[in-house]
Order: sequence, then structure tokens, then C-alpha cells
Amino acid sequence: MRINYYQDQTDQGLYFQILNDAGEVVLTSGLYSDEADRRKDAEWTLAEFENEDFYIVSNAYDKWEFNVQDKDQRTLARSAAFDSLADLRKVFSFVDNVETVEGTPYQGESGKDDYEPLAFYQERITGVENGFDSFSDDAKGHFFTYNLNNRIILISEGYSSTRSRDNGINSVSRNITNPDRYQERRHPNGNYYFNLLAGNRQEIATSIWFNGEAEMRAFAGGLRGETIEGDFETQLVAANRIANIEIEAAQVVEGETPAPKKKRKKRRTTPKPKAEKVYLADGKYHFNDLTYQIFRSGNGKHYFTFKNAEEKTLLLNSDVRGFATQEEAQAKVDQVLKFGLQEGNFEGKTTKNGKYYFYLKDDEGKNIAKSFFYSDAAVMQSAVGLFLGATIPDQAALEANRLAALKAEEEAEKARQAELAAAAALAAKLKAEEEAKRKAEEEARRKAEEEAKRKAEEEARRKAEEEAKRKAEEEARRKAEEEAKRKAEEEARRKAEEEAKRKAEEEARRKAEEEAKRKAEEEARRKAEEE
Repeated sequence: MRINYYQDQTDQGLYFQILNDAGEVVLTSGLYSDEADRRKDAEWTLAEFENEDFYIVSNAYDKWEFNVQDKDQRTLARSAAFDSLADLRKVFSFVDNVETVEGTPYQGESGKDDYEPLAFYQERITGVENGFDSFSDDAKGHFFTYNLNNRIILISEGYSSTRSRDNGINSVSRNITNPDRYQERRHPNGNYYFNLLAGNRQEIATSIWFNGEAEMRAFAGGLRGETIEGDFETQLVAANRIANIEIEAAQVVEGETPAPKKKRKKRRTTPKPKAEKVYLADGKYHFNDLTYQIFRSGNGKHYFTFKNAEEKTLLLNSDVRGFATQEEAQAKVDQVLKFGLQEGNFEGKTTKNGKYYFYLKDDEGKNIAKSFFYSDAAVMQSAVGLFLGATIPDQAALEANRLAALKAEEEAEKARQAELAAAAALAAKLKAEEEAKRKAEEEARRKAEEEAKRKAEEEARRKAEEEAKRKAEEEARRKAEEEAKRKAEEEARRKAEEEAKRKAEEEARRKAEEEAKRKAEEEARRKAEEE
């Protein structure tokens, strides 16, 4: 087994893996922001993951998982999911006769909710960065998640229809800002999570797992729009949900009938030319493409408006008389940017003729801004929802915060170990010096022996090379002499053969000539005799 350290290119987080002898990943850690902490936990995991006091085998949704926890029950690393305990034991052969933690990974309070493993939701959501995301699965039903900064925070059970699923989303929207609706829990694997309940105490969603109680409570507070306590670095993101602000009914005196509006008489005066607005400043809200403008009207007063992406006005200053200076208007805009994030700062109203509008108030309950009128309460709630934000802990900062406490403990332990080390340092130093001297002498002796051996080998090699050269020269000389002798013999043999051939040819010619002469003489004698 060995450790592999790496950095994820998506979240830039530090991670470690435990690899087997074949180089296969068997355990993967959570995110780290500090290199030293990652290395410490990795080395501890490698040393202790076979210790049954520090591992848990869990069974959920017919899948088996191996988790390693430290002494504080922090989950340091997890395995992949296995189809059976037998498959898990092929990788973790030392797991035998252990008590396993059974139950669904995201089990609700009743234990009967149809939640799925987190990976099921991660693989199917459509990619909503902030707010509700929903999807359907042919085999398991209809689901939703609530995401913040591209991270799933809440998951739903499976619903039998999209309508019931959408009712579940509405229920979460109505209850998400109420702290009484949160139910904190700790899983047997050591992680923390919370359930979100409806008014009848029925569970309507559950959270993902968190490494610590502080992290869990920080995310829950962020969902509620609260200021996060503790040394957390935070991120502000859009809540992207329908608001659920209280709407005050219109004040109607019993038996009173609203008086009909009187028609205004048209004046036959020549209208004065309307002075144009002068826009002085503009800017953006925190998110959702909301913008604001500050302008000076024809009456010399200053006003502001907040508009959505379609340029529809959502908010304007509540004091219709306007402001004397641009600075006063800007101060109110700054208050909108501050107080508009929290749902509790909005107050809904109803007119006597059934219209709806809302005010945004500061922490003293004073009006900052107001909306135009809406004919539908749900549309008004949606408009308020565009302003709502969620402040969540920065993931890397969370990890750093958790590790800071561990570092303090480590420093104390280091101090104690330093005292023990100082007591043994002098003896160790003397021993080290003696050992160094001994090694130096051994090294010198070894080098001298190696040098002598090297020279002897060089001399032997030189002599062997000279002897080989001498033999090679002798062999070359012998072969040259043999070759010269062979050539001489061949030349002599050739000349002898040529001489013998020449003599044979001369002898044959002589005999032929004599035979021809004899025949000529005989022919001449014969002719002479015949005559």
C-alpha cells in the first residue's frame, strides 16, 4: 500500500488516495486546504486503516462501503461502493466478523423516506447553480435538490408525480427560513446532517453530510439567511427561491363600503412641459441581474429604483417626496443592498381593492423601499425572492477552520515531545558523533581498499591486453607466412603444369608433323609406282 497526493483541477482542493500494490485506488480522502494536514492524515490513514477501532463498514441501498475515521470520529477517507460484502473483502481482506453500520445513507427520521445516495442526485440534476433543481427518473420517481454555489445542500425523497414534487418544493420554500424546522442529526459514520421539517413535523428534505457540527450549523444558518457565527470565510450567493413573507390583510372597518372613486375634472389649462429625468448613478444588486438607478426628477428631488433583467421596476424609495441630495438616495440604496438579502426584512401588504405590495425595512423596522402593486400574491413573493441571498461558508476556509483546532493540539503535543527530545539530545549527539567518526573511518578504509583493488585490476587488465596483443601479432605473422608459402606453392605448381602442357603440345605437334610427312612420302611413292 502507498499514498498518492494530488490536487483536483475543478475545486483546486488537496486530496490523497491510498493505492494497493497494483496501483489501484482503494481509499479517497475529503478536501484539504493545508498540505501539512493532508500529509499527516494520509500517513495516519495508511498506518491505521486496518485497525478495526478506526474503520466502519456500512451497508446502504445494497451497496457496501469502507470508511476510515480518526479518534475524533472524523471520516478521513472512503472506498468506492461495492455490490456485496464479498466484493469489499476482495479489496479489504482483513475485514471479518465486524459489526456493520446499516441503513440508507440519507435516512430520514422515520427511516422510510425514499432518499437516494448523493451520487444519484449529482448525476441527474440539470446544473442550477443556486436554488431548486429538479429531475425525474423512470424507475424511482421525481426528485428535487436545493443548490448553493453549484453544491447540493438539500435533497428530496422520491415523489410519485411532478405535482407532488412541486408541492414539496413549495413546502421547503415556506419553511427554510424557520429555525424551528431544522432537526440536527449525527450519522453512525460520524458525519453531521440536518432534516428540514414542515409545520406538521413531517420531514420534507434532508441535507448532505458535513464533516463537523460547526460546518453543519453554518450551512443551516446560511440557508435561513442568518449571519454565520464563528471564524468562517463566507460566500454570498442568490437563494433563488420564492419568498414566504407575511402579508398583512387590508384594514377594513366592519360594515364599511369602499367609497367609489370620484372622477377628476379635466382642467382646460395649457400643460407645462414636463422636465426630463437626469440619471446620476447606476449599479448592480448582488445577483440575479438586478440593477438600480439614481435620478433627479423635474421637481429637483432625488429618487432610486431597482429593476429586474426585463427592466421592470421592483423597488423604489418608500418616501415619495424624494431626497434632497444624491448622497441621501445612495445611502438608501446601500441599505437595500444590505437588508434586501434577508426575508425577515420584507413586509407584505394588501390594499382594500385586493392588490399586493411590500416594504423593505431596516433593522429598526423603518421603511427603506417599497414595491409597485401586484394582482397576485405569488408573483409578489417571486419578486421578493429575487433579492434573497444565502451566506454559506467557503469550503476551503471551513477545512482550514477545522484543522486549526487540530493544529493547536498538535502544537501542544509537539512542545511535550520537544522537552523529551531535549533530554535525549546530548546523548544522541555524542552517539551520533561517534557513529559519524566510525563511519568516516570505515568509508576511508573502504575507499583505500577500492583504490588498491582498482589499481590491481587496471594492472591485470593492462598485462592481459599486452599479452593478447602479442598473441594476436604472432598469430597474424604466422598466418601471413602460411599464406605466402601457399601462394608460392600454388605459383610453382601452376608453372609446372603450364610447362608440362607446353611440352605435351610440342610433342603432339611433332608427331603430327612426322605422321603427315610419312603419309605424304607414302602417297608420293605410291603415285610414282603407279606411273
